[in-house]
Amino acid sequence: METQLEQYRDNLRAVEDKARSRVFSKLFRSVVARDDRLIATNLAHVEEVMAALAWRDWRRSPPRCLEFGGIEIDHVGAIGFAPDPHRIAFAHPGCGGSLVVSTPDNRINMRTEDRVYDAEGRLLETKDPAPPSGRINTRFFDS
Repeated sequence: METQLEQYRDNLRAVEDKARSRVFSKLFRSVVARDDRLIATNLAHVEEVMAALAWRDWRRSPPRCLEFGGIEIDHVGAIGFAPDPHRIAFAHPGCGGSLVVSTPDNRINMRTEDRVYDAEGRLLETKDPAPPSGRINTRFFDS
């Protein structure tokens, strides 16, 4: 996150310097408006990463599984997508066996529940999300 913050700060400085260096910028409102939007966007990125860093420094508990709540977890890493089953470099903590993953040819999206956690990763609330349109279209269901 520190590297990302520096990149965002560098982008912000570059956009601000470019905006200041425009000799005729006051004559072209569209240029000024675009510069203002770029500055605001980059400033928002900087503030977002700074807030995440502050939260990370404030947090006291170890990493937690958001599904089960346990703190004895291992990082699997990036699995990637591959059509054929393949082993990943991760030994199962219970038996030492390796995990095999595959990516199916067909994938279906499913509605999941919205979950709200506190800063320590403890589940506070579970909600059933509204469908994208705000209501379910019943013509897709069997009667």
